[in-house]
Amino acid sequence: MMEVLLSVREISAMSPRLLRFLPFLLFLLPPFLLPASAFAQQNRLEEALFVSLPVNVNATSENEGKKKAARLALRTTFAEVLHRFVVDEERAQALAQSLSEKQIRALSETLIVEIADFDGEHFTGQASVRFVLERLFARLNKEGLQVSFTVAPSFVLIPVFVRAGATELWPPQNLWLSAWKTESTDKSWLVPITPIEANAAERLAVLDAVKDLQSMQAALLAEQYRAQGIAVLLATTHTDENNPSVLTLSVSGRLNQRGFPSELPPFSVAMDSTSKSPLSPLADPLADSPVDSSADSPVDSPADSPADSPADSPADSPAAPLADSHAALLAPLLKQARTETLYRLNRLWKEQTAHAAKRRKLRIVAELSSREEWGAVDNLLSATPELVEYGLRSLSARQAHVVAHHYGSPSLLKAALSRRGLQVSALKGGDLAVTLLKTGESNDFNTDSVLP
Repeated sequence: MMEVLLSVREISAMSPRLLRFLPFLLFLLPPFLLPASAFAQQNRLEEALFVSLPVNVNATSENEGKKKAARLALRTTFAEVLHRFVVDEERAQALAQSLSEKQIRALSETLIVEIADFDGEHFTGQASVRFVLERLFARLNKEGLQVSFTVAPSFVLIPVFVRAGATELWPPQNLWLSAWKTESTDKSWLVPITPIEANAAERLAVLDAVKDLQSMQAALLAEQYRAQGIAVLLATTHTDENNPSVLTLSVSGRLNQRGFPSELPPFSVAMDSTSKSPLSPLADPLADSPVDSSADSPVDSPADSPADSPADSPADSPAAPLADSHAALLAPLLKQARTETLYRLNRLWKEQTAHAAKRRKLRIVAELSSREEWGAVDNLLSATPELVEYGLRSLSARQAHVVAHHYGSPSLLKAALSRRGLQVSALKGGDLAVTLLKTGESNDFNTDSVLP
């Protein structure tokens, strides 16, 4: 029998009150009993396993409406959770359709339906489902599906806009930046941060990051906003003499997460001014018309010349205008490009962190310069989604011994810990030793065999 709870407001109101007292309770525990940051890790995972959505169904009674809404919510929320975790989206969709409601319900912990209105024919309300990680991953492992913890990274994004041969970094000429700052309903577990404002210090950091994403300034810029990475996204407009009504926007990107560089493969979107409709909502890379990086590179733009201050750069001067028929296409085309970019960034992250949904156990030894340094290491461990659970077994002035459970291979866990700012080395038996990586130090962990 399907369980339907109707007290979602009361339940959601209880959680913050209880969590408020947890730090005080943990403070009273001796170090060997502390579960490290399992609470923080659990909260992050619960966020990914919890889905709430509005429901609207036809029904002849309120009770029938609740049951229909519950069945609809189960399958819809299950598909959403699979989208968050599973790398192969086609197989994820097939699994969401193939499992019965009873099988999906067995993977969940709570199903809550709250009524908003019933007029005798239509039932509207809010449905919430919370899935259980162990049950979900056991099922995905049985299906042979690879998963990724896509709730992990937030990125500082530096959108660079190139049109008519002019490179724009700053507002208001940088319409690509404006597109990222506009409210959006795009679904993404990668959190984009576009905090770039018109102050000289931050503009210098942006210019440095555009030149070299592994520079100290780029790292400090990401650290300033507590982001796990930084990315430069280049958007360039193109027109074709043979088809003058079509405006094309090519997008490419460079990413750096904790010293691990990667690239967003170039793609393009296009729109026809005669119909004002997208021509390529999921366009493939333009193999025969690549972006000319030598001509349009922001690294070599006049904004980077020593004679120009960041605030008074020629990049702020108006660019050559587009044709009137094309100017009206820019806003919807940039919006479409943002949606596609987020989709591809999420897919890229899932592919890079894919692993089997199998739980493993290992020991981590944290080498410390002082007992107080454990707090910083603990925070980095708790920010690593691949560590689903860990507990502190002993703590001294020089070492902390942790027993951890994780998903995926040890090499993927090493890469994840390294991206968080920990120097990682292997111990006997597959265990790991970690050391806090100070700001400015390089991480020599080799990910050639781990990341594509």
